[in-house]
Amino acid sequence: MMSGTRKAVLIIVGILGAVVIVALIGVALIWAAFRKSEPSIRDNSVLTLRVAGSLPDYSPDDPLEIFWWTGSVVDRSRDAV
Repeated sequence: MMSGTRKAVLIIVGILGAVVIVALIGVALIWAAFRKSEPSIRDNSVLTLRVAGSLPDYSPDDPLEIFWWTGSVVDRSRDAV
């Protein structure tokens, strides 16, 4: 059976260890986000873009409109007239 002091020391060491690990991960993420290296792209490279699904024939005036607008394109044009 462990004494109360030993349990307290283990808890404190565990918490400090977790804080150190989280801090190291945070520093690594910040370092990776702010490093200034550009990606290397070879000469005469070609960008291939695979488009799947349907593409809308219009662009809404408000790009955030898709989150709260529920009507169809026909309803919208009828309301504008």
